[in-house]
Amino acid sequence: MYSEGRFRWRDSLNYPYSDDATCGGAMILFLNGIVPDTGSLAIPVIEETFQDWYSMFPPSHFRFDYESQTIRIPVWAGKINFTFGTEPASYSFPDNGIYEVDFSSDWNSVTNAIKVSSLSEPFAYLDPHADNPPPQDTTAPTIIVSSPQNKTYSVAEILLKFAVKETVSQISYSLDGQDNVIITGNTTLTGLPYGSHTLTVYATDEAVNNEISETIYFIIAEPFPTMIAATLAMAAVGGAASGIYYIKKAKNGKR
Repeated sequence: MYSEGRFRWRDSLNYPYSDDATCGGAMILFLNGIVPDTGSLAIPVIEETFQDWYSMFPPSHFRFDYESQTIRIPVWAGKINFTFGTEPASYSFPDNGIYEVDFSSDWNSVTNAIKVSSLSEPFAYLDPHADNPPPQDTTAPTIIVSSPQNKTYSVAEILLKFAVKETVSQISYSLDGQDNVIITGNTTLTGLPYGSHTLTVYATDEAVNNEISETIYFIIAEPFPTMIAATLAMAAVGGAASGIYYIKKAKNGKR
């Protein structure tokens, strides 16, 4: 709206006029003169207190001094082009931060750039790669369990040995459907009771992709009782001796 000889702004009929429109127009012209290349502006945003778009351009980060040909801007490291003069000027910023940038009198070249501070901790900054994000890892890790195997074992301690073909953030296993046990690598399963068992290994990679191994089915066989084995062995020996004695006796009887 036009008021007091210039264009001015007010949010509604219930609010007085302000110079926000003039400031906003100057800000737009200022920003239009900054063209990202390999670097870009680091636009700060505080989501908790964001009320209007001016909150994105605090004086601690942005300044345009026409008389001294100096600007202050927050940047992501890299090359940025400036079109404030009749010819474009470029500068490669070596690091992320807030810089004071000096220009020649015609604004056609950068004469100096000094980093005055780092990007402020209280702010979150718009991601310069938001329009071209890096590819997301959606591939789950591969788990190969080499021990135990699907077979019968005669011991109650078995090595759990496996390989994961990716960097993982967590590995665990579940025995007989019980709660997962977190481990850091190969381990030994001890105190396994006699009978049938199942084992499954779980892995989560750094992109939080989860994978589950094939379930292994194995048996811990109960050893044959020693006393019974000894008795049967003695009985077998005794039976063999009796047979030999009977054969010899039969042969003697024929004589």
